[in-house]
Amino acid sequence: MKLQIATPEKIVFEGDCDDLVVRAFRGELNILDRHADLITFVEKGPILIKNAGQLQKKVWVNEGLLKVEGSKVAILCPKVSDTES
Repeated sequence: MKLQIATPEKIVFEGDCDDLVVRAFRGELNILDRHADLITFVEKGPILIKNAGQLQKKVWVNEGLLKVEGSKVAILCPKVSDTES
């Protein structure tokens, strides 16, 4: 699936991933390709981006919105960091 993580200033990550793990409104959410369309809040915590079962990238967010539509996932956050803050 195609993933884009963006802040108002820049695109932090744009690329393919097989598996995405985020902290959502009601707990941890694991998104795989062909996930049902969805819009939800993202809570403070890590976003894990995986390919072939291996961690490709890990970023930290304070809050944001996640949208799944078809095979595209967009995450919009005020701030994204490579380390926990």
